[in-house]
Amino acid sequence: KTMGAYNLNVDYRHFLLLADIMTYTGEVRGITRAGMTSMDKSILMLASFENTTHHLFDAAIHGYKDSMSGVSESIIMGQPMPCGTGLFKLTASIPTLCPSDEELAPPLVDGCVGHLPYVKSR
Repeated sequence: KTMGAYNLNVDYRHFLLLADIMTYTGEVRGITRAGMTSMDKSILMLASFENTTHHLFDAAIHGYKDSMSGVSESIIMGQPMPCGTGLFKLTASIPTLCPSDEELAPPLVDGCVGHLPYVKSR
């Protein structure tokens, strides 16, 4: 109703996310300066909310380190977020994806750049 008074439509799932963040420790914490400070000790997360220069200078003076494991930190640093598809790293071994020269069939047309994988007939 509060948002409707300003003619704003907000999907209810956004409110559910806020409720999850506010209650994940078992206590209800506000999305305020005091609530955010008590939730997480990540420097960049705190700096992204309020008092940016205060948090950054305090971290620099005391030599604090940031684990860079949260969503705010990832957005600030331009890294994939540690949720959804950014939760894991997928690597592939190139030699197993590309056949060796012996396994390649000759080009179908002279001057053809690509090769097709060679499948031996039985």
